[in-house]
Amino acid sequence: MSGRFVPGGGRSRAAWLAAYAVATFLSFPHPIGDVVLDLGRVAGWLGPVFLWIGLGGLRPGRAAGLGFLAGWAAYTAILHWIYVVTVVYGHAPVVAGWLAPPGLALYIALFPALFGALCAWLPDHPALRAVAAATVWTAVDHFRSFALTGFPWATLGYAQHENALLLPLSAFTGVYGLSFLTVLGGIGVFEAVRARGRRGTAWALAGLVLAHGVG
Repeated sequence: MSGRFVPGGGRSRAAWLAAYAVATFLSFPHPIGDVVLDLGRVAGWLGPVFLWIGLGGLRPGRAAGLGFLAGWAAYTAILHWIYVVTVVYGHAPVVAGWLAPPGLALYIALFPALFGALCAWLPDHPALRAVAAATVWTAVDHFRSFALTGFPWATLGYAQHENALLLPLSAFTGVYGLSFLTVLGGIGVFEAVRARGRRGTAWALAGLVLAHGVG
């Protein structure tokens, strides 16, 4: 099957993009009282797939716009801790604490927007498309680390910080290698399932389970 998957209708597309924002938020640890919510070993694989689906079939400009909105929602939630830093410890006005997370998220959202725009130009072959998407995501992640002084907070690869099998690779690839494998695993499985090749799907799922480091 060639061509990107296109969700049916605006509501369906919005739902996938909302799912991306939620999965991206859950990809990183968040302390809640004495408990740390850390679902990255699952959510980290899902976020890129949800964004991939939500932006499917769009022209570069439209994909960039929706990628920006979805990224802004995700990173506004992820950066909630800035309120504590600015208000509780920095004694800044409360309004500054409320405005800081969505304000900084406006900058970070430029990078999901860039990913969306670039992915509109990817090849039609499912396997090549998955590899290209992972390459684009990784390049955008790295670009964010130094663009306009850089802000590498919540780079996708950090979601794998408890993955005993993948984590040693970071000694050679850094966090960006983990980002690449996470996107490749998630989107690769999705594209294999779409291609309806039982053998390809089985191998893709087996690879993802292995990379996930179950046990």
